Amino acid sequence: MTALTLKLHNYCAGLEVYHNTLASARSGFQSFDRWQNGHFRNNLILGGTGSAMITGSLTPYSTLDYNAYRRNNNTGPLIRWFDGTKRVDYSSLQDFNTGTGHERHGTRVDYDIFVRGRAPLEGISAEPVQYNLRLLPGAAPVDTGYRMPGINDDLIGRAPDLGCHERGAPSVHYGPRNRRRQLIRIHQCALPDDSWPDTDRLRSRRRWRDGDVRSGWLPASPFLLTTRSEAARLSSHELFSPGRFR
Repeated sequence: MTALTLKLHNYCAGLEVYHNTLASARSGFQSFDRWQNGHFRNNLILGGTGSAMITGSLTPYSTLDYNAYRRNNNTGPLIRWFDGTKRVDYSSLQDFNTGTGHERHGTRVDYDIFVRGRAPLEGISAEPVQYNLRLLPGAAPVDTGYRMPGINDDLIGRAPDLGCHERGAPSVHYGPRNRRRQLIRIHQCALPDDSWPDTDRLRSRRRWRDGDVRSGWLPASPFLLTTRSEAARLSSHELFSPGRFR
């Protein structure tokens, strides 16, 4: 909940903006209108007042599609877009698509898609308990997103949901984890001492460090794969040292 949900300043380039839920007391997405090579997919963009989106891109190969917007006012443009040469107001997503080629699959939504949500009020701090931005059953953004291999493979349903929450999936955890719980997970994920020769065991650690999850196991951290006896012997400091298996 902020006045500016995306701050794309200083001619930033190479943007991949996927699966965000943006809520603002003003425009859902208002930013410096000269970013470059940006690609936006599966975002929920909801504001409180003004146009749904006020921004633009200098590069014609920037793309926006499969995003959903809230119309904040009954009057005025839905989108104000700068294409590098001129600013144009668009009253609908269809007009925006016709004029720019963006948002062929774009849709409109409101705060009633959420378990608990409303338009933030400018100048008033929002408390976390006031909002639950998970999608309601049957909400329009459910199963209507764009499939991106390696990005949203954990979808539940026929297609990804829009926004930052996939309906039916566990809530994303932000902030510190419980160390005792992590230690338990380390023991659960540790390998039997006689699983592999030492060289293979070391190779496995390197694969985990580099993000290879083909075995289907999910350690608490990519640095923590070890044998059961090692896990029991190591101190918490050693277990949680990022450089341990480098």
